Amino acid sequence: MSNFQKGDPPTKLPGVFYLLVGISLLALAAFATACGGGGGTAGSGQTSGNGWTDEDTPTATVDPKALVEQLWDAINQGDAEAAAQLFAEDGVFEDYNHGPPDAFAGRDVILAFLKDRALNLNLHVTSIDLETSGATATGRIERSTPASISATGFERLIELVTVEVRGSEISSLRLQPDLTDAETAEWNALLESDDVAEPPSLPRSTSPGALILSLDNADGAEQPGEALLRAFSLADGPSRTEIFIDIRPGPVGVLQPVHVHRGSCEDLGDIAYQMGSLIGGRSSTTSSAILKDLLAGDFAIAVHESKDALDTVVACGDIVADEEAG
Repeated sequence: MSNFQKGDPPTKLPGVFYLLVGISLLALAAFATACGGGGGTAGSGQTSGNGWTDEDTPTATVDPKALVEQLWDAINQGDAEAAAQLFAEDGVFEDYNHGPPDAFAGRDVILAFLKDRALNLNLHVTSIDLETSGATATGRIERSTPASISATGFERLIELVTVEVRGSEISSLRLQPDLTDAETAEWNALLESDDVAEPPSLPRSTSPGALILSLDNADGAEQPGEALLRAFSLADGPSRTEIFIDIRPGPVGVLQPVHVHRGSCEDLGDIAYQMGSLIGGRSSTTSSAILKDLLAGDFAIAVHESKDALDTVVACGDIVADEEAG
């Protein structure tokens, strides 16, 4: 049975109904416009379901500058694990000052680089200026007194840094020398010139536990010399080993990689510890290796011809206790 009573105008209620529907639709359209809604094709700048336009969709969910400062803090504290965790699983760390290689790809590789090479040099990194644009942070940093640099008399380097962030992780970090800084430019020129200043000579120590090795066990021993190893402890920190090398200089301007290998000079195994590359036949490195552990195992120090000729060993010495001095 109809609810309409006899005599009611049959068109009055439907008219009110349509008017209310029309007002509701207009209100909804106005609300959608105010919120940036509306249709559109991909790439037209229209909004998607997440409320961001195609052009504005962010790739970083954290402040890139803050993430970079977290990285410097971890490095300055010697916390390789914390530093590596800031990188994406497929992240890349490109550092012209360490080689080979110059680029370290993958979080696990970056962790090994930080533990066995970068942090062994007691790096201290300070931001000079950093700017953020989208998911990228760029600027300059000061990296102070890595052992392989201070061995040549340089105090610090000024470097250009570019960091790309994806989500909440670093996808890539690149360091390059700032050649507008006189000292950094001089360091860079040192690597490329034929006039390489000689670093300080091998230190001599009478402290207990100091060890002097002959680096003449390589086949042919093109650059024989010596290495000095001595144990020390950082204040409230772990025990470490200083390793100084003084051998016959190689080609001028060529960085010569140095490693502590497992095994012996006659049968070199895998790399156990990375060290600072030689310049002019000399270098110094602060290693996370513990001297007594090196003496208890089978290890050898090997100097390679260059980063492009790692198969050629120009100086080598087995780490053995019977050459202990003092």
